[in-house]
Amino acid sequence: MSSTEDTNGEDLSSHAELVFIYEAIEQAAAAVRARRRMERELLHGTTDEFWDAVEQLLNAAVRVANVFWTSSTNSKVKRRSRTLRARLDLESVSAFSDLREVRNSFEHIDERIDAWAERSGEFFLDRTILGSRGSTYVGDDAEMVDRNTARSYHSDTNEIRVFGKSVSADALVNEVIVLRQHLKDKTGR
Repeated sequence: MSSTEDTNGEDLSSHAELVFIYEAIEQAAAAVRARRRMERELLHGTTDEFWDAVEQLLNAAVRVANVFWTSSTNSKVKRRSRTLRARLDLESVSAFSDLREVRNSFEHIDERIDAWAERSGEFFLDRTILGSRGSTYVGDDAEMVDRNTARSYHSDTNEIRVFGKSVSADALVNEVIVLRQHLKDKTGR
């Protein structure tokens, strides 16, 4: 296999580049499928299945972001991300910046619950759906709900919130779709 040299003198084989790119393309497709599943479950499914789809969306999108905008402190991984971004003409700042905080809060829910328990004596809501479609909460105290809800989804704005951190499901999927098409155009796939 041939290799090309990045600006720091590190080699990344063309084959390895393609493996990373194809992984990002596949994870982008998985994120789109998860978003479609969210809509189906919201309208016709169960709350558990809906939240499974939310988690699938967040995880797939983070896997895409990790290829090009790693949060790793490992210098080799950072260099690989920079190299791929440069070769693919991607911005140095990730459009997925809010995603990591939301996904990390989702993944480390135990730590977030510990923090909530220390600061609040109020009741606790989790996996709540707000809005005109599929709502699992009826009430009018939005501030209280926001303060005491671990994970929520607002069906009117398509916003996923986890302990105060939020990301738009639609904006996230749009970014994934644009990036996926860009990668396909660059690789001729």
